[in-house]
Amino acid sequence: MSEFNRKDALVIEDSLNTDIKGGLQSGIDTCWVNRTGQISPAEIKSTYTISNLMELTSIC
Repeated sequence: MSEFNRKDALVIEDSLNTDIKGGLQSGIDTCWVNRTGQISPAEIKSTYTISNLMELTSIC
């Protein structure tokens, strides 16, 4: 995608070890959907953390 701009993108996922970590490594902001109240490991810090998808309205 030649027109892709990482600053305009947001990875929204519930998997820290694959999707959120991958987004962070790619320089893309991330939003972790943490429905169960897990504690993230120190090395994986999502840009945003929400507990349900309705909370995306305050981010986007």
